Amino acid sequence: HSCAKLQRRDVALLTQVAKAAPSKLSGFGPQALSMMAHGFARLEVRSEILFYLLAEEIVEKMPLFAGQGVGMILAAYGKFGIKNEKLIQACRRQMRALADELTQPEVDAIEGGLRSFGALDGA
Repeated sequence: HSCAKLQRRDVALLTQVAKAAPSKLSGFGPQALSMMAHGFARLEVRSEILFYLLAEEIVEKMPLFAGQGVGMILAAYGKFGIKNEKLIQACRRQMRALADELTQPEVDAIEGGLRSFGALDGA
């Protein structure tokens, strides 16, 4: 996330992060998971394996996510066109569970992410 904030695309560093992260993902909370996906997407560093493993961990922990995290995840996966149906369904369920708590920017981010997959209908 720090690289993304600084807008520095250090491919060597991010490659090392992508290689080291899978063994640590189970210890990551919702904020760390969403920030990792967001950071890689913002810097346009695509790692299919990392995003697949992130999705598994995110789906498992989805009930702990707030609206902002759901929006960040959908935006990241949408940017790369990585359509993981289990992830999309988990995000939809969480969006419904949080419906009364979501802010308008969170709703907009979630809708934008779902729209990028063509998955907005029935959300």
